[in-house]
Amino acid sequence: MAEQAHIPSPTDKADSVARRFVLGLAVVMLVSGAVFSLTGYLSGPPIGDLTRISGLSERDYGWQGAEPGFAENHFRQISQDALMAGKGQGGILVFGDSFSAPQEGNITWMNTLYARTGQPIDRVEIESLAEIEAYFLSDAFRTGPPEAVIIEMAERTVFRRAKPLMKGAKCLPLTAPRPLALNPTEVTRTKWTRRTTFEGFDEIMSWGALSLRLRLFAASKTVVTNLSRSDLFSSVRADRLLIYHSDILRHTLPEIAPYDGAGATRATVCAIRDLVNAAQGRSRVFVTIAPDKRSIYENWIKERLPAKEVHFLESLPEPLTGAYIDLYGPLLRDVKNAVKDVYFPDDTHWSALGHARVGNLIADRIGSPD
Repeated sequence: MAEQAHIPSPTDKADSVARRFVLGLAVVMLVSGAVFSLTGYLSGPPIGDLTRISGLSERDYGWQGAEPGFAENHFRQISQDALMAGKGQGGILVFGDSFSAPQEGNITWMNTLYARTGQPIDRVEIESLAEIEAYFLSDAFRTGPPEAVIIEMAERTVFRRAKPLMKGAKCLPLTAPRPLALNPTEVTRTKWTRRTTFEGFDEIMSWGALSLRLRLFAASKTVVTNLSRSDLFSSVRADRLLIYHSDILRHTLPEIAPYDGAGATRATVCAIRDLVNAAQGRSRVFVTIAPDKRSIYENWIKERLPAKEVHFLESLPEPLTGAYIDLYGPLLRDVKNAVKDVYFPDDTHWSALGHARVGNLIADRIGSPD
């Protein structure tokens, strides 16, 4: 008798569909994993902030070689609340932003400042200058003022941080602070190199997935420009400059509204003057601005970028004479003299060499009678 043909049951059909689905899903996951891992490996381990937020390759834009670092940090991070409670150390107090934040290799400029001055250093991160004014008006400052206060702001944030103090500013002249006695101190230094390997396969996979998504879908926060020189960075793509998109936008009219360029400059100057005067001479108060990466390398950028409506680096030094510490001129001269990696090629911040330069500039200024 002839065998009857097998007629698949509904259960057989469902099992077949399930197997095909699982197989297809496995293939998709395998291919995706291969693509992500290859993308991550080819990009290199995520190090610089500009490469991380844009998914660009560290192998192209990461710096190469070794730079001077410190065996440990010689400054203490404290909160605004702790400061207001009188828990400052009484030496040098830094109100800062990301340019004074702890860095890998302990390269932050405050370590150089400590080595030059021997003063204990506290660092408080601020959102606006109103927080500093509140401290200057507090009992904690009146009864236990530090020897010196350094207010460090990035060029792209100086207007925004000063804005809360602009209304009704008196804009009185400044008195130059007394010099601070320097007591150089021996500190342990190290050679620092940024890592070139991944911390496990998971990092390769996750960084590959993120960098691929950033390149394909996310709005870029990084601008890549061409340079007329290729001797300014140690990276493979030394003919390119990565800059933070905010370095372009923060200086345009929509960002300084309702002021125009001249009005924004005057209002910023007056707010800072009032803030320095609020200390009433109890501490030596200094103001410094970390130049945007765009500003330092702008002379060699080939593309035409939107014009700045405000030029704080040029307009603030004279009206803040006595309290202002100029970083722009010396850093720009270093770049003109072909000092490599004053800023990291893959990051918006200073390199170890740049941080050391800034620390020495600030030490020279606060210890000078001029």
